[in-house]
Amino acid sequence: MHETVPIRGHIEGICGCMFCGKTTELLRRIERARIAGLKVQLFKPLLDDRDGNEIVARNGGCLPCSLVKNTAELFNRIENDTDIVGLDEVQFFDPAIVAACNEMANGGIRVIWSGLDLDFRGMPFASVPALLAISEYVTKLSAICTYEGCGGSASRSQRLDSSKELLSVGHHYAARCRHHHNIK
Repeated sequence: MHETVPIRGHIEGICGCMFCGKTTELLRRIERARIAGLKVQLFKPLLDDRDGNEIVARNGGCLPCSLVKNTAELFNRIENDTDIVGLDEVQFFDPAIVAACNEMANGGIRVIWSGLDLDFRGMPFASVPALLAISEYVTKLSAICTYEGCGGSASRSQRLDSSKELLSVGHHYAARCRHHHNIK
């Protein structure tokens, strides 16, 4: 990632499995932008109602955000003088998020999104593959595999309950490496 890139209007993606620090990295970039005096708007999908009107990282960092029910509502809430739009849990947005990110970037806004690149099955998640393709900068983070002391680099989110529902918000997951994914 190039922190001092002077390009105005581009897309940055932060992806990886659960517990890898995606939200922490998003909040770090947003805080740097605020220190620089840039106008920032943060959004997350209404589906993720765990922390109300805040984006909260596991390390304790948090910033206020707007909850939106879909991409159309998000797009309508972008203010004219906004420099940066931050999006957390982007995998929960509808498919229109891809075109909206492109339109914002083409209009001069720096878009920073974070989200899961793979679902609990280890398959590409929702619109994230398309967002990866159109982003100028991508940071893929990994966690630590927690399976029986493995400690390897985790790239997958293991669902620990028996739910087969694709969109499930909660903490019934563990970080797993490729070799320990889907082992209960």
